[in-house]
Amino acid sequence: MNRMYHLEKAKYRYRPQVILLALAVLLIALNLFVYADWKLYRTPIAKVTSAKITQTQTVSGERGIEEQQYDQTLSCVLLNGEDRGKMVTIINTYTDTHMDGTAYHKGDFLFLKNIGQGSDGMLQAAISGQKRDYFLSFLLSLLLFGAVAVAGERGFAFFFALGINLAVLLLGFFCFQTGLSFVLLTAALILLFSTLSLGICIGWNRQMLVTLGDTLISIGVLAAVYCLAMLAAPDVDYTLQDYIRSGTLQLEVLFTCGTLLGSLGAIMDVAVSVTSGVAEILEKEPDISGKSLSRSVRQIGYDVMGTMINVLFYTYLAGRIPIYLAQLANGMRLDVLFKYYTVYEILRFLAGSLGIVLSIPISGFVAVNYYRKRALAK
Repeated sequence: MNRMYHLEKAKYRYRPQVILLALAVLLIALNLFVYADWKLYRTPIAKVTSAKITQTQTVSGERGIEEQQYDQTLSCVLLNGEDRGKMVTIINTYTDTHMDGTAYHKGDFLFLKNIGQGSDGMLQAAISGQKRDYFLSFLLSLLLFGAVAVAGERGFAFFFALGINLAVLLLGFFCFQTGLSFVLLTAALILLFSTLSLGICIGWNRQMLVTLGDTLISIGVLAAVYCLAMLAAPDVDYTLQDYIRSGTLQLEVLFTCGTLLGSLGAIMDVAVSVTSGVAEILEKEPDISGKSLSRSVRQIGYDVMGTMINVLFYTYLAGRIPIYLAQLANGMRLDVLFKYYTVYEILRFLAGSLGIVLSIPISGFVAVNYYRKRALAK
């Protein structure tokens, strides 16, 4: 009997390793398939077999800054289409900064256009882009494998939720093309994103419903406070923003909806942390005093708030520093940068941070009242 018990125990002990091994094999096979999927493309694809720099010269930009320009001769073999297997010669030009052209190397896969016979009888073509799907596949595979290795089954749930959210986003683009109001579409996306993400990652249970309520109430309060603040503040200048100019699109509405959608993830994270913390405290100490419970909720909020607000700072402000430096290097004045570009990232950062601050008391209040009533009902 003991031997059977130990055999069963050993079988379940090594089950995660077996799953990870099977997943690794599956992902390797998938990446090899994506790497060599050029037959599935209608656009001609060629692989660079050799890349030689044939000419180097110094060029001057609009501001008089000099840099090196290189001419590359690329020898490539066509991988699909009617001319599959034939060699094609491509002349490519790029500069040191890569602002004008890109350097290619042996082994790169290129999308081609304008394929034809040159004066020397060799096939010639122009480059329309570079095939990078296998890089994306590799990174996604690392993400999935890492998530499963760290979180087990929850890692699969996280990745599935990510795929569902991507599908919802694509559906949102389709609905917008049909003429659906952007405000209604944003509200629907917030509801779908939060419901599906929480349901898949947490489970379809009472805690998920409480967390969903916390999230929706917090985002609603944030929207009201943000809109009131924007009405009282001077109008934001959208002159240099890269939006499509159309009489049917209001830039204020687009920016506000985008800011609320960007704040949703941080608010959900805080709601999950506070709700789960309250549930665990009341489960272990159902008779805890209101003052002690409030202190515990506040402590959870302190721990979450500091890290999440810093995450928003790195995402919205610090992440844009290379772009700002490039704009300054290209002659943009500092006052123009702050007036027409930085202000939007500051507004997004402040709105997301305000959403985090608001969601802590809201989530604590809703969770405490729900779990207290549930405990009394028992």
